[in-house]
Amino acid sequence: MTAASAIWPGLALLGVGIFVAILALWDQVVGEAQAQWARYAAWATDGLDRLHLNLGAADLALRHVALVAGGWILGTQLSGVSAGLALAFAGLIGPKIWMTRAIEQRRKALDAQLDTALQTIANNMLATQSLVDGFLAVATHLEPPVSQEAALVVNDVRVGARTEEALANLSERCQSLQVDAVVVALTIGLRTGGDLGKVLKTIAGVVRETLRCEGLMAAKTAEGRASAWVMGAMPVVFTLAMHWVSPQWLEPLFNDVVGQVILVAAAILTLLGMVLVLKISKIDP
Repeated sequence: MTAASAIWPGLALLGVGIFVAILALWDQVVGEAQAQWARYAAWATDGLDRLHLNLGAADLALRHVALVAGGWILGTQLSGVSAGLALAFAGLIGPKIWMTRAIEQRRKALDAQLDTALQTIANNMLATQSLVDGFLAVATHLEPPVSQEAALVVNDVRVGARTEEALANLSERCQSLQVDAVVVALTIGLRTGGDLGKVLKTIAGVVRETLRCEGLMAAKTAEGRASAWVMGAMPVVFTLAMHWVSPQWLEPLFNDVVGQVILVAAAILTLLGMVLVLKISKIDP
């Protein structure tokens, strides 16, 4: 019996063993799969709702699977298994990175519009004395994303929610310190019967000054963040340049065990350095 023919019975036994194990643990496997899907669906639904995208969790999951499968197929066809795994992993984490970045960009856009929105609500209240009508004016005359959030506040009130509840929902959706400050001030004003128009103008000034300070701090720390990305990009650029100039010069780095260890250590240290520089450059709110 040749070595190749002896492999097949072993593979058959392995397959039977895996099949029996799956049958024995079927309930646990199904339960874990359902739990994972519930977590994924909750994350996807929350993110898509906050971005006001007309997609469901199942739609995002299909696109997620397509990205992973497409990355694997493209990588294996172009280079090999290693490239396939790398592109499949990129497809796996890509939607999560995109979701986080899109939510953060929307939050920044909302904060930038907050001063104008507060001024609009305050001016509208001089005529109508209604906070909800002020939010309706924002939803009608301003651009997204603030108009979308204001429209949701109006809809919440129209379907029976109290104004305080609609404002609390706004704060939960936006996840913004500036919006939280506005909601707290308006809630206190509604409960105490204060002059909401004056409160709104005061908050608008505070928000305007806060955003100015945040922009100043971002400009001061931009050099540190840029240096972190340059530090991370330089080894990659240098490796690609040397591979183009003299491919055999880098062969020991990829084909020898010692070279591979050095490569992994250098990658870990570079990433650690980037994380530390970005952490130092970040100013916590």
